[in-house]
Order: sequence, then structure tokens, then C-alpha cells
Amino acid sequence: LFYRLTGRTASQNALAEAMEVLEHEATEGEPRELSLRIARPNDHEIYVDLGDQTERVVHITPEGWQILDGDADVPVLFRRSALTLPLPTPEPDGDLDQLWTFINAPRDHDRQVIRGWLVGAVVLVGLPCPVLAVLGEQGTAKSSALKRAFQLFDPTKAEVRMPPKDASKL
Repeated sequence: LFYRLTGRTASQNALAEAMEVLEHEATEGEPRELSLRIARPNDHEIYVDLGDQTERVVHITPEGWQILDGDADVPVLFRRSALTLPLPTPEPDGDLDQLWTFINAPRDHDRQVIRGWLVGAVVLVGLPCPVLAVLGEQGTAKSSALKRAFQLFDPTKAEVRMPPKDASKL
């Protein structure tokens, strides 16, 4: 704002003083919980940060969902990191069966497990949720399937990592 108003950058001293004011204000208020991508402030609402530059949020209730603009009054705070990527804008009447063109899950019971895991990942925010373990021979697209499934609700620049061979190195 200072640069926009004056065409100059603030001095180091002015920046240090501004930081002190912000730190003081932060200690005066009540602490607020930060959410990474999905927040559930109560049993009837879920908020999903679309991660886009306009800071839009999807508000989900038992009655349906709507996209809120970035300036909407949202009761949760989202934290973004350099790894956060934007989600696509949701559209009404989506078809989850399109997922199977990207994830190799030919059997219906495998698809049911993945569907359940996706619901748990979004609905069970802050609660224990299921872990999706994909097993198979080398070269059967396990990592690709997991990456694609995870990107449905939290796309990231972070690479998929293998678990350590020695659990004591955790």
C-alpha cells in the first residue's frame, strides 16, 4: 500500500516498526485455528479453500454447496504454503465415474474403497480418517493412482515419497 501510494519502498526501520505493530496485534487477539485446505467449524458446514488467487471458498452444508468470493465473511482461516495449488472450480452435476479414466481401479469393490476414502478425507476433517493403502506389483500405477486421487481435494507441488525402509528413521 505504501508503495502504491508513494511510488517508493518503505525503509528498513519503517518495516521493522510495522512488524512490531503486527506482532503486538497478534498477541492481543484470541488465537485462531488455521486450516490447510478443508475446515469444518461445526457439524453442519465444511469450507474448502480453492487455493486460487481470488481466495474463493466452497461452502458445503447438508442443503448443498456454493462458491463464496474471496471477500466473503468466512468463519475459518486458511493457511497456504508455496506447495498449495488451486483446485478446479466445482461444477453442478459432476460425475465421479470420470475418475476411473485416470485411476486404474477396474473392480467395483476397489472403487467403493476409493470413494469411501475420498468422502472420509473431506468430511472427517480434524477426526481420524481412513488411510488409503494401494498394493500391487511394481509398474501397476500405484503412485500415479494415489497422486491423482489426492489431487482431487488437495493438489500440491510436493512429490510422492516412499516410506523409509527403516522405521526407526522416522
